[in-house]
Amino acid sequence: MALALIATMVTALILGMGMTTTAAYVIAASVLSPALKGLGLPPLAGHMFIFYFAIMSAITPPVCIAVFTGAAIAGSRWVSTAWIAMRLSIAAFIVPFIFVLKPEFLMQGNPLNILFHFLVGVVAMFPIAAGALGYFLKPTNLLERLLFLIGGLALLHPSIVTDLFGLALVAIGLLRQYFGVGPSKAS
Repeated sequence: MALALIATMVTALILGMGMTTTAAYVIAASVLSPALKGLGLPPLAGHMFIFYFAIMSAITPPVCIAVFTGAAIAGSRWVSTAWIAMRLSIAAFIVPFIFVLKPEFLMQGNPLNILFHFLVGVVAMFPIAAGALGYFLKPTNLLERLLFLIGGLALLHPSIVTDLFGLALVAIGLLRQYFGVGPSKAS
């Protein structure tokens, strides 16, 4: 399943680089959705996975049409703008994989479970973004970045054990940030 999802992601991104989001989604869904369904993925999760990555192609180099537009407006170089866009959206590249792991993100299941997983997902995105960008309460060092990244990813795994482990790692990273434990040089 993991290899199929990665191949689907790459295909949707490549198709989205050369055509509109709607066309990329229609072509990718018609070819890839039956294969994902055959592997046991629910149809809604498969279609949302494909659609999401067809949209994300707008900021994915080398074509990244939204980045070129933003760079032209800002008067900046497109390469540096693309790098910043990718770092800012690193958490967004993880969300479609969560559709597969947690159907609650697609509003399927008990309302309390949906609310719980939504809140855990929102909480998880902050440390993931902090680890990718290198800043939370203040600039982070390498250890804090790793704590935030691993903790945020652990929060997204569908298990209470990994949720608690992720919360502990994020809490350690936040305590290091708040109390200034360890080196304060940003990495």
